[in-house]
Amino acid sequence: MHRLPPLRAIQVFDSVARNQSFSIAASQLAITQGAVSKQVKLLEEFYAEKLFIRCGTNIELTKKGTWLAYQLTPIFDQLNGICNFNSISRGKIRIATYPSLSLGYLTYEIEQFNSAHPNIDVEIILAINHPTMCDEIADLFITTEESIDGYHYQQLFQERLIPVISPKIINDTTIIKIKDLTGYTLLVTNGKENSDWQLWFNHHNLKPAIYQKMNMFSDALLSTRAAELGNGIALSCEVTAHRDIIDGRLCKVGLPSAPTGRRYFLCCKNRRRYEPNIKLLSDWINKKFIND
Repeated sequence: MHRLPPLRAIQVFDSVARNQSFSIAASQLAITQGAVSKQVKLLEEFYAEKLFIRCGTNIELTKKGTWLAYQLTPIFDQLNGICNFNSISRGKIRIATYPSLSLGYLTYEIEQFNSAHPNIDVEIILAINHPTMCDEIADLFITTEESIDGYHYQQLFQERLIPVISPKIINDTTIIKIKDLTGYTLLVTNGKENSDWQLWFNHHNLKPAIYQKMNMFSDALLSTRAAELGNGIALSCEVTAHRDIIDGRLCKVGLPSAPTGRRYFLCCKNRRRYEPNIKLLSDWINKKFIND
């Protein structure tokens, strides 16, 4: 049997490594700074390696210390979740994301989750731009922003735009070809650089006809709603349009899709990822996106 490192020293090391401070670790653990130094020294003796480099009042992890901290972080995060296991009896989880993802698709999936787990209340919080990543705002986030320190990321999907139209205008067997577009109004969402239809034309090495009819919108929700009302063809995110297509509010037109280059991630703080309710909802959402 392998000899285990001193567990108290491991706990102290983890706190020092996370905070990059002996004094903050001492405060968090309710022990003296001398006791912190003693435990770190004990662990360094166990590994026969220096774990920190002391630079005046600052400290840095050595190569060995960095490796050890990397190994310990998920272990202590999981222990933190185990300590909070009572929260599964009744809890509330807030998930923040964009309106385009919340309305329709995510709302439906959360309703299904609530039916399966009636003891957990889920609140969807709409973010006009990118969700602000902090506990005061929400517990889980779906965002296109990447690599914020201290957060665990799981990619949900890569966005693709599909042309959609109201079934009031065409039936499921109708196929619209590119040359037929001039007979329809394109419902265009303007972006920061290019519109969604411009991105679509560029991706397929095409140019819209000079006399192509277009209506402009500031948001994809508006252009998609206009498509539902029978005002023309919109480009909708394939994931968010999924529920509208199943429920018969929209239908595909047979034209190819186009990638936007955006990736959507489900994320939460590293230290909270193993909290039972958060893990339960995270696993549910991941499974739904994989299946769809």
